[in-house]
Amino acid sequence: MYATLYARALNGRVKVWRIEGRGEYIYIQHGYLTGNLASNVSKCTMSSTDAEVLSKIKKKKREGYKDRNDLFAISGKDPNVITPEYLEKFLPTTNLDWDYNLKPMKCQQFKPNKMQYPAIAQAKYNGVRAVLRWETLTVGEGVFTKTVSKAVLRSKEGLQYHLPHITDNLTKEFFIENDGGREVAWDGEIYLHGTPLNMINSASPLINDRGTIAGTKYPHITPQLEFVIFDVATEDLAQVQRVNLIENTIPLVAHRFINTGY
Repeated sequence: MYATLYARALNGRVKVWRIEGRGEYIYIQHGYLTGNLASNVSKCTMSSTDAEVLSKIKKKKREGYKDRNDLFAISGKDPNVITPEYLEKFLPTTNLDWDYNLKPMKCQQFKPNKMQYPAIAQAKYNGVRAVLRWETLTVGEGVFTKTVSKAVLRSKEGLQYHLPHITDNLTKEFFIENDGGREVAWDGEIYLHGTPLNMINSASPLINDRGTIAGTKYPHITPQLEFVIFDVATEDLAQVQRVNLIENTIPLVAHRFINTGY
C-alpha cells in the first residue's frame, strides 16, 4: 500500500509526503515538491504495514495534507498526472484538515538579529490556541434536524469549544472585512490573565460528535475566559495588512480581547 500527499509550507511552496509499506518495513519520503526528498525507513510496529500506512496517512491529513481524491474534490478535475502547475492552481493556500478546519500557523519565538527589519512582533499569551469563525452547523437528529449559523470557537484539532459567553452575542458582521467584504476567521488564544495554562485548558469545555459538552474542573473560571485575537486566519494578506484589519475593521476587537458575557 502506498500514497502521496501534498500541503503548503509557510513560505507558500508545495510540500510532498510519500509513504509505502513493503513487507515488514515502512518507507517515507518528504520535502519540497521541486527539491530533493529526504528518506527514512522504519520497521512496522502495528498488526500490518497497511494498518500503519493508513494510520500515518490519517495523521498527515490532520496536519492539512491532501491526497489525489482530496484535490479532485477541491478542483473538480482529476488529472492523469499531478503536476506542479496543477498543485499551484488547486492546492489551497490555507492549510485545512480533512474536516476543513483551519490549521493555524505556529507562533515563532523572537530572536534578535535573526530576522529582517523592520518587523512586526506581538506578545505571546500563555493560553489555549483556537480559531473563531462563522459557521453553518447541522444540529439535532431525525425530524428535529436543522441548520444554524453562528460564531464557533474551535481547537487546533477542529474540536468545538462550548464558551457561549464568548460566541453567542457575535453576529456575522463581526467576521466580514469592511474593505472588500471578505469573510475572515480570527486566530488567537483562550486566555485569563494570571491563570496557569493547565487551568485555562481544563476550564475550556469541548463538545463531542454527539453534542455532549465535556465537564470542567474549574466552572468558576469558565465564564471569565477571554478570547485574545492576535492574527487573521486568511491567505494572501501581508502581516501588516492583517494587523491593520484587526485594529481597524471591527471596533469590538480594537483591544483584541473578547468576552461578551460580563
